[in-house]
Amino acid sequence: MNLQTCAEVYYALAEALTEPPLWMAGAGCEWPLFEAVARAARETGSEAAQEAAEALSAIPREGLTARRQRYRRLFEGSGRPNLWLYESEHV
Repeated sequence: MNLQTCAEVYYALAEALTEPPLWMAGAGCEWPLFEAVARAARETGSEAAQEAAEALSAIPREGLTARRQRYRRLFEGSGRPNLWLYESEHV
């Protein structure tokens, strides 16, 4: 995977793990993260990256307010975000 693709994956992940940005209201296949992961899968031939791209593409469109409310329920409170809970909703 080239450095540009790697940087795009990390940037999109960082964006997704903060307060969900506007683009997260769209379907997973419309997200910048999907584009970067799909490109990484093509460049590397990685089965794991391909599976990640497929999982992202299956995420349905959702209203931004609803997505942000669900996000807050998972990440606020204890001070220790349960990342696996947020991710597992989409796998």
